Amino acid sequence: MDPVVLNNIKKAVQEANRHAVSNASKIQKFRILPEDFSIGGGELGPTLKLKRRVVMEKYRDIIDEMYDDPNAPPRPPPQQAPAEPLSHAPLPSSRPSSETNSEERLIAAHLDELSIHLEKERSLAGLPDYRSRTSSNLSDSNLPPYPPIQTQL
Repeated sequence: MDPVVLNNIKKAVQEANRHAVSNASKIQKFRILPEDFSIGGGELGPTLKLKRRVVMEKYRDIIDEMYDDPNAPPRPPPQQAPAEPLSHAPLPSSRPSSETNSEERLIAAHLDELSIHLEKERSLAGLPDYRSRTSSNLSDSNLPPYPPIQTQL
């Protein structure tokens, strides 16, 4: 990733943290993902709302790496679910535990806050607001394409 862009993102995060009402609402860690969220990628719905569950599943390894304790023993690999559940076995609850749910809400809040600050950076850089693109004007040749995000993991 371009060091200038990364530095601007870090400054935006620091600025957001200065205005945070508590430590819990501060962005503690962040990662730049290899590709933008999109409707085609499944991370955004048709009204451009973030599909948090899809993001959590698609980027689970990156998210887990952010929260892993380096001194903790390695985790066993996740168990594969059977292809078809047995008819007599109860289905596992699809509702996450309260701890996972609160982590997801916290991550989602940080994603929302970072999204707002990235849009401010786009605006300051003179780039168009992605929300102005609707399905009727996506092919409009007057709109420049978004620059690709270069990342190094």
